[in-house]
Amino acid sequence: MFQLVLLRITEAYFRHRWLYLLPIALMTVVGLIYPITVSSTYMTSGTIYVQDETLLATLNAVQNDGFGWVTPAQATANEFNQLFHANAFLHAVAEQTDLGLELTGDPKDDSKITAKVGSSIWVAPLGNNLLTVGAIHGNPRVAYQLATSVINTYLQWKINLKLEGNKAAQHFFVNLTSDYQTELEPARQQLVAYLTDHPEPVHGERPADEVAEIAKLQAAVDQGLERVRSAETKEENARLAVVQTESDVRQTYFIVDEPIMPSESERSLKKMAITMIACILGGFVLTVISVVGAALLDRSFRFPIDIRHGLGLPVLAMMPEVKGNEWCVNPSTSVASGVVPLRTPVANEAPIPTKVRKPQRIFGYK
Repeated sequence: MFQLVLLRITEAYFRHRWLYLLPIALMTVVGLIYPITVSSTYMTSGTIYVQDETLLATLNAVQNDGFGWVTPAQATANEFNQLFHANAFLHAVAEQTDLGLELTGDPKDDSKITAKVGSSIWVAPLGNNLLTVGAIHGNPRVAYQLATSVINTYLQWKINLKLEGNKAAQHFFVNLTSDYQTELEPARQQLVAYLTDHPEPVHGERPADEVAEIAKLQAAVDQGLERVRSAETKEENARLAVVQTESDVRQTYFIVDEPIMPSESERSLKKMAITMIACILGGFVLTVISVVGAALLDRSFRFPIDIRHGLGLPVLAMMPEVKGNEWCVNPSTSVASGVVPLRTPVANEAPIPTKVRKPQRIFGYK
């Protein structure tokens, strides 16, 4: 069976060998031209260490990686990828690079710049807590600026996100303190007015009704003061949270490796050679697929072994292949050989050569 397959594949190849060599030639040309025509690109990246907020969540992320828990690095990478679809974020990234000079304020023109920025930056987790943020561009300076700008813009976005909540809380408690002080002032004035109208006697003690009234007014003042002190304490905590927000973000997202200015292009001789070899191998694969496919689709009988394996019949005779300058009939051939002479030759008569078309193989069956 292996011999039959090998024969049919070989016969299929040599039947149209120049046609089957065409994919290899075309892919070789592509492998030579493509690396030369592709423009040079420069790539740089930075590494960020992400620390989760709680120890329990960190332990769960480490022990259950890939089983339903999202690691801090994966969660941060998801946030990056979502922000890459936001024009405001990409616009902020572009403003910190030389591409910001191309921003005109026109939404249509700016969308083209932000689209280029979005296709030039990428992020990928390196483990549970590490992720890499990189950028690629034809200009090494712009590639470095993009990678740095993405990291800084993301950190500032996280800071602003937390600042919004802390500033809102601070503003709320400032207004609440003012309201409490407004409510406290009438109670304090009532107490002062009552003490002015009912001074402490020179001899003896105050009457019981005055003592009760003063205690009531003093309780109202104390309650108001307590509410004011509580609101002021919460306002102070919110103010401290605003101050500590940037420090907390910097501690949560620690930049391990800063992006560096790329000095070498990604189009190296090694990569060009790999690309050319890959194209040539692709041409060989296409050729092999074509030859094997032609052999499988060809259902004709071309060899004696096809008759034996395909039909289970023995081969009785086989017409030999003859060239155009060979004799069509050999007068000395006997009838037993299966070829009968056309006529009896005359003495001293030279044989007459006959040009015939090359016959196909003919098989006989029992």
